[in-house]
Amino acid sequence: MFQDLNPLDKPTAILEIVIMLAVAAILGFLIGYIIQTLQKDKLKAELRFSADKYNTLNKRYEDKIAEYRETENIISDLRNRKSNLIVELDNLKIENDDLKKEIKNLINNKSNDADVKTLSAYIARLKKDKEDLKTKLEETETAADNTTEITALKQEIEKLSSSIQYQEEILNLIKVNQIKAKLTPLMLISRN
Repeated sequence: MFQDLNPLDKPTAILEIVIMLAVAAILGFLIGYIIQTLQKDKLKAELRFSADKYNTLNKRYEDKIAEYRETENIISDLRNRKSNLIVELDNLKIENDDLKKEIKNLINNKSNDADVKTLSAYIARLKKDKEDLKTKLEETETAADNTTEITALKQEIEKLSSSIQYQEEILNLIKVNQIKAKLTPLMLISRN
């Protein structure tokens, strides 16, 4: 079986075979080493790239977590502000309603002031008319004994007196209502 190993019957044939096997082994080892080195460098480059990518992604992740926490804080603050603004809005609505009522009272008081002025002028005119009638009555009594004219003047004076008294009572009621209207806001303020 091993007789065909040395067909030329050279004594160095085995040595040649061993040398060729050694050279093939060395060449295989060198080729394997070179391929392994190239593969190793390629894998190291991939590892560095992956590590850099991981560090970049980890940094972005930490930044996003920080942004998320900051956003949560902002949302929490906004919710607190919203609830505070709702409470403030409710308070302002109540205050607005109170101010509307106060404005209506003031408008009514202004019209009442105008009514008071008009009524006061009317009462003053009635008093003047009453005085004029009294003067005319006195003149008539002294000038003549005309009892029908005197009686008519006396009746007119009585009517004016009762009208003056009635108008003064209305004026007093209006003034009392004005005082109440002015005191009402003060009472509302003192309750708060």
